[in-house]
Amino acid sequence: MLSERADRRYNDVPVPRHQPHCVPTDMMTKSIFLGLAAVVLSALPGVAVGQSAGASAYIDDRLAQISRSIAGLRSQAEQLQKQTQQLQQQLDKMRSCYESRLERLEKGKPAKAPPRRSAQPHR
Repeated sequence: MLSERADRRYNDVPVPRHQPHCVPTDMMTKSIFLGLAAVVLSALPGVAVGQSAGASAYIDDRLAQISRSIAGLRSQAEQLQKQTQQLQQQLDKMRSCYESRLERLEKGKPAKAPPRRSAQPHR
């Protein structure tokens, strides 16, 4: 029975490692700049017609807000990527620990028993 489990375990197709889902920074940067360009280009016809300086100031403020939002999102993405890497490392450690335990059980070697206490009564 144990040998059947071992055969199945070693004959199974290896499970691919989980890769963190993240957008490469180059693609993210391009999409951000395209979005900003669209905002700027949509505002240009109004400025060309002769809108007041208030509209221009509004656009500048809005672009500054968008830039701050982008910086915050980049920071969040980096934190999530680090967290994903840490979780992947923990999973790898657990996997190797469980594999070694299973191998010991399959070979018939007992796990290390905790040290026994002496038979002296407590006072």
